[in-house]
Amino acid sequence: MNRGVKLKSRDYQIDNIKGLLIILVVFGHMLLASSKENNWLLTLIYSFHMPAFIFLNGVFSKNVNLRKVLVLVSNLRQLFVETEIN
Repeated sequence: MNRGVKLKSRDYQIDNIKGLLIILVVFGHMLLASSKENNWLLTLIYSFHMPAFIFLNGVFSKNVNLRKVLVLVSNLRQLFVETEIN
């Protein structure tokens, strides 16, 4: 049936990241519904969960080298940490 068709292997690390982001979306909506005031955790979750989804979808929109993407994410994380410390 599928002779000559090479199937790509699935990257479970990306699946796990997407799953975590979905959990954060649900948790953020629960916090928003139950909290009358804006708290720091809600602000934190809403500051990155949608950009992270968009970023991950962009990674798979083209044939992108995942290693380069992970290096970019690591560099952005380090930049964020350095910005928060200063």
